[in-house]
Amino acid sequence: MYTNISPTWLTYLIKNTPNFILIDIRTPLEHKDSHIEQSILIGPNEIIKKLNELNSSKKTKLVIYDQDNSESPAIANLLIADGYHNVSILEGGLQQWILEEHPLESTN
Repeated sequence: MYTNISPTWLTYLIKNTPNFILIDIRTPLEHKDSHIEQSILIGPNEIIKKLNELNSSKKTKLVIYDQDNSESPAIANLLIADGYHNVSILEGGLQQWILEEHPLESTN
């Protein structure tokens, strides 16, 4: 089962946890416009393949987010079914991150 983490806790992870993967499952255009620091864009349909390419351990801490948590729970469950043990989703998605006024990056 996955866990929910708050935007504040994610901020702590970004600053203090070097070996975790923050995954943005939104569209490339959305990611380019704004995303959370250190996040990597991986589409929902390619997530397991990409994680295998990154040689990530099944024990690696994974945090998944989308715009509003509409897709994150399903992707988290997919990863758990594939054997990942440490999967979390960002509570409220990027919308909550923005509401709490955490910083964003852009590649525009």
